[in-house]
Amino acid sequence: MMKCFRCGTDVPDGQRFCGKCGTEVSDPAADTMAVATSTAEAEADELLFKLKQHLAPDYEVEGELGRGGMAIVYKATETALGRSVAIKVLPPDIAQGQTIERFRREARMAAVLEHENIIPVHRVGQAGGMLYIAMKYVEGRDLDEILEAQGPLAIPTVLAVMRA
Repeated sequence: MMKCFRCGTDVPDGQRFCGKCGTEVSDPAADTMAVATSTAEAEADELLFKLKQHLAPDYEVEGELGRGGMAIVYKATETALGRSVAIKVLPPDIAQGQTIERFRREARMAAVLEHENIIPVHRVGQAGGMLYIAMKYVEGRDLDEILEAQGPLAIPTVLAVMRA
């Protein structure tokens, strides 16, 4: 049994519409979406496996930290020094022309900047056809988690962050 998200009425399993308000409570495309989700998860697992395999001598990759428009970030341990690092990877399926150059330019720019609020880059490389940037790992919560937990930040807080 599930509840209608609009009126809260109990809706028996397998029923597509709420008996009280008529709201559609099941997704007719759910099977298609489940297949797409499992395909995306399989691709993510495959990329993680490849990354672990190709970076194994230098890094012990633990798992995914997050995704952006261009790259996926993983947490890893640099085996020689025993330090935690974040590894930003450009997935092979989007590694083409301008995207590759943009990724390399980002790495070069980050590597020359030195400031307490800029994460230092340890290494830029390529392994198994994947470009990556290894950088210092910083423990903490991401902005989305903070905003979800407490709502919009106060103006003085935003100003302090922006000034830093």
